[in-house]
Amino acid sequence: MASTKLYAYFDISTGNLLAFSNELRSEYEYKLEVSRELYHRFVSGIEKFNDWVVCRTKSIDYEFELVQKENQSILFKNSLFEKILNTPDVATELTIHWDAFNASWIFIITDEFRQRIYDENRISSIRYKDVEFYITVANEPNMLIQKAIIDIQQLIQDKTVIPFVSEYELDIKKINIFTRNPFFSYGIREWKQ
Repeated sequence: MASTKLYAYFDISTGNLLAFSNELRSEYEYKLEVSRELYHRFVSGIEKFNDWVVCRTKSIDYEFELVQKENQSILFKNSLFEKILNTPDVATELTIHWDAFNASWIFIITDEFRQRIYDENRISSIRYKDVEFYITVANEPNMLIQKAIIDIQQLIQDKTVIPFVSEYELDIKKINIFTRNPFFSYGIREWKQ
């Protein structure tokens, strides 16, 4: 007798748990296979949905994991807002270019990340949709300048360009950029004359 697969269903943008089931449920888009022991702990009420979150690990394989929220910041990128500060390196999957000459933001993904999206979409229910970026006044995260919503499916076809909407964006020292998507790595690069 084949063993029954057990699933945790979750919201891809927040990592919040939505349901557990031993059946494929079409009303939920994203799922993660879980152990029988973990499944039992949730359906019996021993564990609470609000105490756990689904995150992408920092490991090379970029697997999804179900972790306790209290351990999330230690082991994984969290689903809270993340300030993007790093210069792109070999591990960066999505690069944000601050283009002063053309007064725009340019979002580009690597070929390796593009291939991983294709592979994951083909073999599982994990499908990337949108990723949101928040451009704020520097050191004032509550002063939103612009929200950029990037369609990942469009981004795998070509770069995405978002024009500046404020004078603040013309000086990179006057702005910060944040995201809340924990599922891949980011970097920011300055393009100027």
